[in-house]
Amino acid sequence: MVASGSHPGFDFVTARHGAEVVHRVTVTGPFNLRRRIRMYEETLKANSSAHYFCILDNSAKHENEFAYDDIQMLAEWLSREGVTDIYGVTITNDPGYSKLVQIVTAVLQIVDIGGTVMTTSDPAEAEAFIQEKLALVAARGARTGRV
Repeated sequence: MVASGSHPGFDFVTARHGAEVVHRVTVTGPFNLRRRIRMYEETLKANSSAHYFCILDNSAKHENEFAYDDIQMLAEWLSREGVTDIYGVTITNDPGYSKLVQIVTAVLQIVDIGGTVMTTSDPAEAEAFIQEKLALVAARGARTGRV
């Protein structure tokens, strides 16, 4: 474990996986823009590369306020913070969340952040997704000599 913390609305644990870190965030209450900003502020402290890997678990179905303007503001801020790729998966049973993922994907392209985001209700699928993306980034780094 590299870092962990508990804040209003979320708990997180960050663990090292080779040259990268993976943030596992559990939503513990209503999750609005202010709490998301705090989540990114805390997890970025432990992020040692330009790649951001995160599993966000909202399987407890806490209220999730996340508007288009919020997504755009966060994407632009993450880009300014040096994030070039985001690999994120949200664990939720909310069928409407897939539309939110489409919006996030479009905004990331607009601000020139690569990576992939998705949603699932299966924690094992979320873990497999992150492991696949970690392997992809490691292989790409090995080919280019960059990590």
